[in-house]
Amino acid sequence: MEKIRKPLLNNWYLKIFALFVAFLLWLNLNYFERAKFELVIPVEVINLPENYKVERIYPNKVNVSVEGNIKNLSRLKLSKIKAFCDASNVKIGENELPVIVQSKEKSLTIKKVEPSYIKVYIKH
Repeated sequence: MEKIRKPLLNNWYLKIFALFVAFLLWLNLNYFERAKFELVIPVEVINLPENYKVERIYPNKVNVSVEGNIKNLSRLKLSKIKAFCDASNVKIGENELPVIVQSKEKSLTIKKVEPSYIKVYIKH
């Protein structure tokens, strides 16, 4: 029993410190490391006035750059990120509208949307 006990208790404070450092490294890799991810999201048109129809959207998809915890990015579902344009003040013909991107994931940050404006062609 003494053969096992002596090596375990020798420099016990260094062994506990090494275990604590290993735990901090694991915590850093799993919870605090951030990453960026690029997505291509289709754009929807909302709040279109009655009797107006969308003839064409150009471009109809936008590149969205999101940043977040690696663990959350690995579980990201595209259905949780929406890109849309508010068409409540459009006129017939060509309209240039800003793209709004919203995420239902609170832990993610939208970093960049390209293009930030799209052309929406409206007909009666």
